[in-house]
Amino acid sequence: MKTSIIFRYILLAVFNAGVFYAIPLSIAFEAWFLLSLIILNAFLVNIVYLTDRFKPMKWILPGMIFMISFVVFPAIYNTYVSFTNWSTGHILNKTQAIKVLEDRTFTPEDQKDILFDLYVLQDQNL
Repeated sequence: MKTSIIFRYILLAVFNAGVFYAIPLSIAFEAWFLLSLIILNAFLVNIVYLTDRFKPMKWILPGMIFMISFVVFPAIYNTYVSFTNWSTGHILNKTQAIKVLEDRTFTPEDQKDILFDLYVLQDQNL
């Protein structure tokens, strides 16, 4: 057996181990869209690299996976979040927000001051 085939199978085994690690995590976090992307990518990678039928796809598939991961998924996720009430200001409920506002602390009076120099620009010359 050729060394390149053994190396290909070892890399596929490592990739599939990562997929089998990521699937339960995405189920636990209920990230269904991410789960579907993981399964689709794993299926495509295994089909392309285990058969000789899709030789041209061996060069195209990595770029497609990176494009889906870094362009398509964030665009769809941002669109999803924009139609929900899941922005930064809406994470806490009313009682939690009141508690955060009431618990704000300021620097104590006995704390040492920080010295700094302030330069003022006069007559456009320094």
